[in-house]
Amino acid sequence: MRSGHPVYESIRRQVLEEQRRKRAANEPAVFASIDRKLALIRELGEARKGDES
Repeated sequence: MRSGHPVYESIRRQVLEEQRRKRAANEPAVFASIDRKLALIRELGEARKGDES
């Protein structure tokens, strides 16, 4: 079976859709992780400003 074969293409679509769903389900966790990292960077930046005064 090769690319272009109806069965191959059907399975390919199914796999791609499952991968898309998994990424979408993980998206909130990714954004939460980014938010935590940004908050830490902001805190460190504020602490550094306080040390320079």
